[in-house]
Amino acid sequence: MALFERQRAADPFAEINAQIAAADNEAAAGLASLGKAYFDLHRDDAEEALAPAVASIKKAEERGAIYRELLLRARGVKICPNCKSEVTSASAFCNYCGAKIPEPAPLTDGEKVFCNVCAAPMPIGQKFCSQCGSVLPELSVNEAAPSFEEPVAEEPIVEEPVVEEPVVEEPVIEEPVIEEPVVEEPVIEEPVAEEPVVEEPVIEEPVAEEPVIEEPAVGEPAEAPVETPAEPETKTCPRCGHVLSVAVKFCTACGLNLSAPPAPSCPKCGKTVAPGARFCTGCGTQLN
Repeated sequence: MALFERQRAADPFAEINAQIAAADNEAAAGLASLGKAYFDLHRDDAEEALAPAVASIKKAEERGAIYRELLLRARGVKICPNCKSEVTSASAFCNYCGAKIPEPAPLTDGEKVFCNVCAAPMPIGQKFCSQCGSVLPELSVNEAAPSFEEPVAEEPIVEEPVVEEPVVEEPVIEEPVIEEPVVEEPVIEEPVAEEPVVEEPVIEEPVAEEPVIEEPAVGEPAEAPVETPAEPETKTCPRCGHVLSVAVKFCTACGLNLSAPPAPSCPKCGKTVAPGARFCTGCGTQLN
């Protein structure tokens, strides 16, 4: 209480200033709420006096959406359009609900195009990213143009009424068509005499078979059996297919731990999936 009295003595208008600040904050919050409601209702048909402010807000929203998408790509994730869960960028299907994940659209702010891999901004028309070497998305004429435009006030068009003159159609008189009868002449077919076919007998000549004389085999010493050396036991790396010795515990080509239990895979397409995943990220098959 003594502290309050001392502050009041030092600034006798402190309480009045506090009330002014509270009233100003309340008015600012109300104006912000009113502006938000107007923007939601008239974002595409704002009045001429408010059109520049509405266009500025839409431009800021689109810029924020671009950078939110860039943040997701830099983290290596995408948002499932069905359940809104985060999945990896390489997933073709959501491993939570099984929905198909669409390919990401090219991102541009009208002046630069952003790399789909590292999210670095590059000039429009450049084919490869100078940061990671990835192929940059190609933009059409509509996509290369800025995605936000200042509203243009259109002048009302007054259409003049068109007076149509009545068209008088003349009657069409059709003349009757008289068809003349067609007399068909009879067709007389002359009989064709068939000549008899005489088949000549085929005489088969006997074929004399020559006797086959088998020469007695002269005993030859039997060849000693050749022993085939035993091949060394090998195994194949399940990740890269490299052939290894059975005693090796880690793959010498990709470093995979061969003694660890195998990772679960999709029974339909064979793609390795994360433990606990309910749907395959390669083909969308539901996993047990």
